[in-house]
Amino acid sequence: MNPHIFIRILITSLCIFFSQFAFSQDKPFEQIIGWRGGHGPIRIKSISDSTKSSSCVLLKNDERLKVFLFDSKMQAIKNVETTAGDEQFLGGFINKDKIEIYLKSTYLGNLINKEVDVVTGVVKEYTLPLEFKGEKILGQLNSPNNFLYITASKKSAVFNVYKFAGADKINKVRFDLTVNGINKNLRNGSLWNELSSYSGLSKSADIAIVDPEIECEADIADAPNKLYLRNDSLILLMDKDPESLKLLIFNLGNSEVSIREVKRKCSDQENEYFSKFNSFLLKDRLYSVLASSEGLGITINDFNTGEQIAKFYTAAEDLIHFRNTPITQDGGGTVYSMNASRELSKTKQFLRKVTNGDPVITAVRNSYGQDEITVGAYKKITQTTGGFMPMGGASMSFYPTFGGGASWNRVTRFKALANPSSGQHIEGEMKLSVAEQIQEFSESIKIPEDGSSVFVANNYHQFAYYDKQDKKLVVIKFQ
Repeated sequence: MNPHIFIRILITSLCIFFSQFAFSQDKPFEQIIGWRGGHGPIRIKSISDSTKSSSCVLLKNDERLKVFLFDSKMQAIKNVETTAGDEQFLGGFINKDKIEIYLKSTYLGNLINKEVDVVTGVVKEYTLPLEFKGEKILGQLNSPNNFLYITASKKSAVFNVYKFAGADKINKVRFDLTVNGINKNLRNGSLWNELSSYSGLSKSADIAIVDPEIECEADIADAPNKLYLRNDSLILLMDKDPESLKLLIFNLGNSEVSIREVKRKCSDQENEYFSKFNSFLLKDRLYSVLASSEGLGITINDFNTGEQIAKFYTAAEDLIHFRNTPITQDGGGTVYSMNASRELSKTKQFLRKVTNGDPVITAVRNSYGQDEITVGAYKKITQTTGGFMPMGGASMSFYPTFGGGASWNRVTRFKALANPSSGQHIEGEMKLSVAEQIQEFSESIKIPEDGSSVFVANNYHQFAYYDKQDKKLVVIKFQ
């Protein structure tokens, strides 16, 4: 063989090998499932143990539940399949040699725990009645060794945490806010009144459960009340006053509750009133956005001491100097522009969106140890139409609504980089965040509405999704 031809073949083979090797490293798992979607919606959920040494991807439809267990290097070590119904995923946890999976029955209202023995693969099922008399559900979340159901009493200042510990074990932790007069800091002395708002004729919880490891979406971050799990405590942020932020801290270990107030000030103008404000907790940093038609401010406080370590302010007529990206808007104001995107060049334009909607601020720590802050405005728009509505596509097409309507989200935002220690703004171009990378990657893939989940394992963000076209479960890593 001609030596030149041999060398070209060798180089080509090596390129193919290394490209496949690199791609396989970015795709820890892939398996053909074969589900066509004719047996109810396809749903995916992910859970991890307390040390991130093992993770689990759960895949179900209305007939089957598949459990895929991975080690700390995202190597598949167990695959279990069992029967399922029309239950919805709530959460779960991994504790030693047991995987605890909690689901809610659609019609019976019971909680179902499917307990998977990691060693034998045996699945046991427990039915747990849910009876919250005189209580309102605030949400659910996973903790290292428990699945938590959180409620507030309707007529008294009581915060309840139901700790599901596997099998049929339940432990209720009751926090009485009348102790030490904490209830006096709440609206009418009621925690439910503080955490709820009217939706039509009735009240509903206005609170978000935040996973600090995953970039928070705008429709979650716009909530004025946010609940975080931090070590062995639940931290409740309540944004009711532009000058201060209330923190309720529920210690799950000793059942004690405490309240703190964090002061924030971003402008040197004494008389300026901020009509819109919101906050976000990331590790030991509290980020707040405050806005009015006159200006925009950001404050950074230390969570442990309450001390304000940095502030930024821009007047409506000035340029925002503490941003690293353009101001973008996704979603227009009418059905004809609901999918439109554009850039805003003026601060006053951005402030108009914020004051006419809900202010949003989120933060995530990137792989360089920097905090990526997203500041924006969120508004859910509903428009009644009397005849036709546009459908997506290269050419504009329409379908009749006969008096119906449509709703969509309008999100306006910019991003900024900050040093989490000093709060100092970091100049420079920002790379795509993990959420943006996932969005870009998945645009051309057919994924069911609840058919994806993001979790952290092996020091990377893992994106698990069901590919409807190829009928397979895939896990891709991002950084």
